Amino acid sequence: MAGTSRHDREMAMNAKRQLSECSDPIERLRLQCLTRGSSGIKGLGRTFRVMDDNNNRSLDFKEFMKGLNDYGVLMEKDEATALFQQFDRDGSGTIDFDEFLATLRVTQEEFMNYYAGVSASIDTDVYFIVMMRNAWKL
Repeated sequence: MAGTSRHDREMAMNAKRQLSECSDPIERLRLQCLTRGSSGIKGLGRTFRVMDDNNNRSLDFKEFMKGLNDYGVLMEKDEATALFQQFDRDGSGTIDFDEFLATLRVTQEEFMNYYAGVSASIDTDVYFIVMMRNAWKL
């Protein structure tokens, strides 16, 4: 797992560096997730389910704000409002899980760096292919 740890550290350091110069709210949230390494966005997906207090698979603004705060994503209310509106692609006043994940998508470079680290910890290419097919139901 040394490859994964190294890639996580590099990803986190790059995200921290970019975060200081970023003003776009979605990109800032994405970078704050990446400062936690490769598990950041995955963890935020899990957090979405925790944030969904009434278990209706969508977040209203109150749940969204509480969840950001619980996750440690600090931002002003006006910035959070703008962020919520960008996530709420259909203008329904709520964010469903698909809108949430689509807005926070990972770049191809981040995806490749993460899986390069994962594949380094796998003994054979065949096992890696089987593992990926099973994990992603391909």
